[in-house]
This record gives sequence, C-alpha cells and structure tokens, in this order.
Amino acid sequence: MEIQKLSQLTALEAGLVIPEYEFWLASIRIKSILETYNLSKNDIVNGIFSIRSEVLEKLNENIIDEHQIQSFQNLLGDLIDWPKRNDWDAFVKNVNLFLKNWLNVYKNGATISLGIHVSEALTLHSSLLRIPSNNFRMFMQFIIAETTSHYDQYRYNYLKNHDARTGLPNARLLLTQLDKLLKEKTVGLLIISFKLSTHSFISNQSLDADLINNIIQLIKENIKNEHVLFQLRLAEFGILIKNLEDSVSINLLAVKLLRAFEVTLHINRKAYSVTPTIAGILNNQEESISKEAFYFQAQITLNSALNSGVHLLMYSDSIKQQVDDQIDFEQELFKAFENNLFELYLQPIVNIPENICVSAEALLRWRREDGSFANPQKIVDIIYKEGFGKHFVRWLLNTACRLIREIAEILGYSISLTVNLTVDDLLDTELPHLLAQALRLWNIDARNITIEITESGFLIDEVLANQILMELKAMGCVLALDDFGTGYSSMSRLQTMPVQLVKIDQSFVRNILKSEEDRAIVYSISSLAFGLNKLTVAEGVEDEATLRIIQGMHCSKVQGYYFSKPLNLSDFVIWVKAFNTSNDS
Repeated sequence: MEIQKLSQLTALEAGLVIPEYEFWLASIRIKSILETYNLSKNDIVNGIFSIRSEVLEKLNENIIDEHQIQSFQNLLGDLIDWPKRNDWDAFVKNVNLFLKNWLNVYKNGATISLGIHVSEALTLHSSLLRIPSNNFRMFMQFIIAETTSHYDQYRYNYLKNHDARTGLPNARLLLTQLDKLLKEKTVGLLIISFKLSTHSFISNQSLDADLINNIIQLIKENIKNEHVLFQLRLAEFGILIKNLEDSVSINLLAVKLLRAFEVTLHINRKAYSVTPTIAGILNNQEESISKEAFYFQAQITLNSALNSGVHLLMYSDSIKQQVDDQIDFEQELFKAFENNLFELYLQPIVNIPENICVSAEALLRWRREDGSFANPQKIVDIIYKEGFGKHFVRWLLNTACRLIREIAEILGYSISLTVNLTVDDLLDTELPHLLAQALRLWNIDARNITIEITESGFLIDEVLANQILMELKAMGCVLALDDFGTGYSSMSRLQTMPVQLVKIDQSFVRNILKSEEDRAIVYSISSLAFGLNKLTVAEGVEDEATLRIIQGMHCSKVQGYYFSKPLNLSDFVIWVKAFNTSNDS
C-alpha cells in the first residue's frame, strides 16, 4: 500500500523522543478510497465544497487543552480555507495537508472520535448526484481512521526498536543489524558501560536526562558518521563498526573513547565524573556465528571487564571458555528456579543492649549440582537480565512471608525478616501490590517485613522511587537503607529519605579496631541516625572486641559472624531458641 514515507528527524512527542512521522497519501490511493464510497474524480472536480460553521464552532469550544489549541487551530484553518471548487491535484494536496495537521492534533492527546467529528464539518455537493451525499463524509472518516491507525502502528514499531528517552536504536535493532552484517562483512562491536559518580546527588529525572544526553553527545563527537550508536540500557551503549580490516582500528577507537571521558562533566552547576568500561569484539572468526552468540560474547566480555576492574577488554579465546561456562551456568540456574531449588538462608540480627534476636536478614542461596553455592549477586543479575525479575521478586516475597509464618508457629512469637530488593524492583509500580498479595496469602503483619534498598535506586528516578517507598511504608513495612556510607548520598540527605533503618556497611565496621577513620565514620553515621530517630544496624561484627566498640555507640542492632553465619530454616530456629533462652536466664 503506497501510503507514507518516514524521515529521520527527531522530535519530542508525548514525552517520548521519536522521529517525526511524514506521509503522502498518493493520488491513486485517494481515488481508490473514493470509489469504495461510490465517488469519483469527476465528483470532486465538478462538486462544490461547503463548511458547516456550527460544527467548527462547537468543536472549537471543546478544545481546552493548551497543548492541543495551536495544532487544532491549524486543522480548523485547513477546513476554513478549503476552496469551494478543487481541481484534482489541489484536492490531493488539501487532503494530505489536512491529514498532516490531524496527526499533530492526535499526537497532542486528541482521540480518534474528535477526528470523526471534524470530518462532519466538510460537505461535498456534487452536480452529478441527485441529492447531497453522506459518502464524502464517510470517505473523510475512513482516511482519518486509516492514517491514525498507520501512525499508531508506526509508533509501536518504532518504540520496540528505540530507547524511549533518547531516541537511539536499542538492543533489538542492534541484533537486527548484526543479523545482516555478520553474513557479509567484517563487523566490530564496542559495548560501553558507565559508572556515574558525583559530589551532588542526582535529584530528578530531568537531570538524569541531561547527564545521559551529555554522555551521548561526547560519544558521538568521538566516533565516525558511519559508526552506529545504540542505547542498550540506561548507562550502557553499543557502537557498531562496519567494514573492519583488523583489530587495530577497534582498539584505537576504544582508547580514544576512554580518553574522551577523562573529563568532568558540568551539568546544571554540578560536577560529574563518568567512568567508562569498554568491551570489544571483532567478527574475524573462520566459523560463522549467529547474531545472538556474537552479542552474548560481547556482553560476557563486558561482564568480565567489570568484574576484574579493567577499563578495556577485547574478546579472546579465554573469554570464549567463560562464555561456555556462563551458558551452562544459566541453563542450570533456570532449571533450578523452575524446580524451586532456591532457598532463603537467615542471618540473625541482634538487638542491643537487650541482646535478643527478633529479626534476621533473608539471603538468597542456591546449591548447585556439584554441591557448591552459587554467588547470590550473579544469580540475581542473570535473572533480571533475562527478564524474570518480577517472577523472582514474587518468589522472594512469598518465600519470606512463608518463613515468617513457619517461624512464628514454631517459636510462638514473630521474627521479622529483611529482604533485599534491586533497583528494578524499586521502580516497579506493581511492587506494593505484589507484597500485599504475599502478606494476605500468609496472613502476615506488614511490620514483620523490612524492605532493604540501596541508594543507587534513587539515581534513576528519585520521584518514582520515593512514591513506591511511601506506599510500602503506608502499608506498615519497615524501610532500610543498605550499605550507607558507600553510595552517593551525603549524611545530611538522610533526613529526607523515607527510611526508618540504616545499615552501616561492613567495610567500615570490620576495621574499627585498626582504623580511627572507620571508627569515626561508624560513630558519625550512628549518631546522625540516632538524632533523626532512625535505627541503625552495624553489619560485619565478627568478634567480641568489635561488638564492645559498637555497644558504646548509638547502634540499635548488630549483625555478623560473631553471632552466626546465615542459616537454613531449621538451623536458624534452633539457634534463635538457644540464643534467646540463654539471655532470658
């Protein structure tokens, strides 16, 4: 169907950056649609057009949205200026101008029903017809509906393949390009992941957009026009390089990009240090490779660079073995998840000075087929990367609530559990609903659940994060800030964060016997939290001497191997009974 052409210009539309949609409804297409409604070119050329002013006045009165007023005035102007008589070329031009202005109204929030009402304002009286016909009105309604439908489909297809915030092509489109290029050309791919740090907390979404746009601009200034830039995640980008002859040029480009970010970005009077980690891969293998395998190898190379702390790493045979191991690991992991082989181990949290345990932290554990325990963070990263995050958090919340119920039935009193959530969970508006379902299912009081978050969740969207946390808090949950002192927030900012509990990172606690600086940090955090009526947990207490120092501060609770390592349910219940009973006596 000959109906539209698309440009590559970008425009801000309905909060999304997508290219401007252009079209031309061809003369032959217009003629075909007219014939469907028993109209012809002769009817148009010999007919007389009239405007129903009462329809225009009524429509104009109903437009109150300021974003729609200008575009709607342009649309009405098309009708007011519509000539009484049209030659065929003028008619085709007027139809297309009308549809273009209608789409502008639609993009500003109008519904299709408004377009249908607009069509009633223009009437065709044909000398070849015995009476005025409604067929032309039906023609106008059809082309409005068809054009709007094509636009909606275009927008849907575009957003599947582009990042909604920046308009850059996404990983889906990258795979499409790789599918074509890997078959015929030598291709290189760089993946860049950015670690963002700042002396000032990123406080809102608009600032994030400015920061990301500055990163994008700096990348574009250092790559060639024929290179294609993709946005894979919020702070992760891909650069597709065509027609590579060897690995030298891709290495040179990677080094150039590293040097380009040896600067401080100044945005809205705040300074940001942006540290890139770059992984590269070149398609010069003798055997053919699929787009998925090529992209996966690049991602594994990036993960290896991030884990080892190097800023530039190119794919090699040794990493290929890591790829094979990773595939085996992921297959085993998802099989275990499907078969409910994940567990939550519980590490006691002891109240001081009462010296009793009434809470614990729930920690993910999975024993592999070889008997070893997998790294919990690696498990979570893979689950969320593959899109199973919501399934996992549902399992996590339900399992925690079930354990609370089972422990209460065994002990005769409740033990509250702390569960750790990711950044993705913190920005999921369904999180409060998922938790409410789990609480109802196991008949658990929300006060027995502590939701533990990290500061990084606020970097992406502080407004949304606060909104969700306030919903959880209103339900009765306790909110805890994990690893305080290692993130982006200043101590003074703790006052505005909607948390009741602060967990002091174990990296400070473990060294307070040897380091005056770490002791001062722990004391400052605990004193600040105490002054703000917030409880504190000192993590990483591994000996009695450390415990005594902590007891002299304003810490409310302690956690660490001095009391117990994480335990499975049966061992935890035995430990709690023995510990609390011994302190009662």
